[in-house]
Amino acid sequence: MAEDELKARMSQMRFDTENLLNLIATSNIVLDAQQLYDPTFHEEHAAEAEKCHIYMIGHTPTVKFETASQEHDTASFIYSVSGENHTVQAKMPPGGILKLDQGAYISMPNGQKAWPNQWAIGIELSAQCGGFDFNVLYVGQAFGKAGSRNALDRLSKHETLQKIAIQGVPDGRRLSVLLIQIMPGTRLITVFNPHAKEQDEDGGRIDLGLDKLYGTNEAERTTLYEASFIRYFQPKYNKIFKDSFPSTDMKSLAACYEKDIQSVVAEFGFDNFPYLLCSDTVPKRDHHIAHHDLHTDEDRKFFFYGKE
Repeated sequence: MAEDELKARMSQMRFDTENLLNLIATSNIVLDAQQLYDPTFHEEHAAEAEKCHIYMIGHTPTVKFETASQEHDTASFIYSVSGENHTVQAKMPPGGILKLDQGAYISMPNGQKAWPNQWAIGIELSAQCGGFDFNVLYVGQAFGKAGSRNALDRLSKHETLQKIAIQGVPDGRRLSVLLIQIMPGTRLITVFNPHAKEQDEDGGRIDLGLDKLYGTNEAERTTLYEASFIRYFQPKYNKIFKDSFPSTDMKSLAACYEKDIQSVVAEFGFDNFPYLLCSDTVPKRDHHIAHHDLHTDEDRKFFFYGKE
């Protein structure tokens, strides 16, 4: 946008201060749906899952180890992705010998066993396939009283998950679950516009934003993140929020309207993450921004933070 065009657009805005509530995913766990019923998995990931109150259920490509071989100091691992073979090569540690026994491991000179870096292999396989797509079918939350429930607890007896599983998974796909932790504190994006029609002479609008910054609790952040991505992805198995978010009737948004927050912006994106989220209405990409304006007036529309 050219400087003159930007200034003209800014002069059309009503307020010189606009605040956006920003919700960001900070960590995640991806698992096969069958692992939800594995007590060992629960024990191993209990500490991580404890902070994950958002979950997404979807279809991902099947990834299966086929075989591996070694030539000098290079190992070749062959995996089938949705039935198509791909090869990932990796340098072997000095003196390491590749062995096959219900998978692949490396026999070290001291007699110990080492295992290939599965995360690194997954990243490389994903890159070869143009990114593993995670087709979002359902978005939900588990919070409970004061955060007493987490997504892993909720999903072990989840009716919609069972319904999706019963309806069957397409060939070359598997039913997967993504657990998400969102930033524990509230983040506010504030824009100052010196060309706006109305100027905040006493700092009142800044104070409103600060009140919301420090007055939003974890339960509200969880609900707003969930609702934002339900509206954004339009998942097949969700019902509420698909057409009704944002709404002045929503309890978790009441304070946003009271403090005149302009938008709610939820984000999901990680570096070196093998999955690209998508849905029937949203193409796969490595970063998603669910931007929802709370006000429909054209002179309140936030124009720096692009909608996806």
